[in-house]
Amino acid sequence: MRAYRTALEQQPDNFDANLQLGTLYRLDQKFELAMTYLKRAQAVRPDDLALRHAMAATLLSLGDADKARELLEGVVHEAPSFVDGHVLLATTYYRLKRKEDGDRERALIEKLTAENQAKQPGAKKAQEVDGAAPAAGASPPPSPQD
Repeated sequence: MRAYRTALEQQPDNFDANLQLGTLYRLDQKFELAMTYLKRAQAVRPDDLALRHAMAATLLSLGDADKARELLEGVVHEAPSFVDGHVLLATTYYRLKRKEDGDRERALIEKLTAENQAKQPGAKKAQEVDGAAPAAGASPPPSPQD
């Protein structure tokens, strides 16, 4: 935090320092202070996805689920594979008593998570070891007689 404050003393409109301080204050549950820094970052880059996600998380913590929802719907529209955005949106929908929307987001999160895990190095080998069918185009394992 000290480094970010020092950066802001030298350059008050430093986007990254404002965003990071806002995020750190949110994690410390100092939500009003977090919003101060996030709004400063917003003045520099209002369309930044990470900023809008951080603002939505802070707004949700402050009890403004409707504003959080608006931001998050825009975030996941622009970045449909951003799992953390969908997680926070699902949470927001549940807080707003919109169970059907929350459940839809939850299903999407599970799908995205499975896709991301399948892309990890060694995922195909792990599937083969676990007894799953080999990937298309893969040669069958050698028979014991070979």
